[in-house]
Amino acid sequence: MNKTESNLKAAGTLLLIIGFMLCLVGFAATSVKEYEWEYGYDGSSTDILWETKPYYADGLTAIMLGGILIIVGIIAFAMSKSEGVQQQTPPPPPIQPQQVKFCPHCGTNNPPEYNYCGQCQRALP
Repeated sequence: MNKTESNLKAAGTLLLIIGFMLCLVGFAATSVKEYEWEYGYDGSSTDILWETKPYYADGLTAIMLGGILIIVGIIAFAMSKSEGVQQQTPPPPPIQPQQVKFCPHCGTNNPPEYNYCGQCQRALP
């Protein structure tokens, strides 16, 4: 595992943890309720006047941000695994030496299709 791969893995793990924590905080914030009570003249509460969720928008924002961080963390984790898998290209085939016809009379190398030496014009074996 190289340094880039381990950095991506660590960043992905950190983003996943932060994302899950933000989602939990967001769910908790959306469930907070505050009640306004209607009080009678004698100071006793008589009835709930209304119910409010003061942190609902903040909770939804935290949930969305947490979801984005989770997605980015998953992508970073996937990239750390895919970097280690590199396709290997097969080695090129070995270069075959060209066959040449050697002239025993003058020592010249001739192409294989020649029947006579290009230098001394004698028949090649």
